[in-house]
Amino acid sequence: MSKPLDKTFPSEKQEGVKHQPIYISATVLRNETSKNRDNDIGISFERVEERLRISSIDPDGLFGDTPIHEGDFVLSVNHACCADKKPRYVSRLIRQAKEAVTLVVRRKDGDPY
Repeated sequence: MSKPLDKTFPSEKQEGVKHQPIYISATVLRNETSKNRDNDIGISFERVEERLRISSIDPDGLFGDTPIHEGDFVLSVNHACCADKKPRYVSRLIRQAKEAVTLVVRRKDGDPY
């Protein structure tokens, strides 16, 4: 598995408050091993209150070495908006990616508003 390219976007700073990033972007490069594991992408999703949430991440899967966590809410996959999509649709987008997969999420305990 190739090394992920991670980007974090910190929230606005307030004095005296420790901040976690609200939005996380992780890009993984698909190698031949991950391309051959089409049925197991190592990440699963569920719908929660009209949002798509990551329900599990396999530590040996595509996103196992990224800053993405179980409970984070999916915003996009490879620049395609996925916030209101079904889990099966998002899994298919990841499986169909040819070289790289970029997943953008909102941290489960972040408040973007």
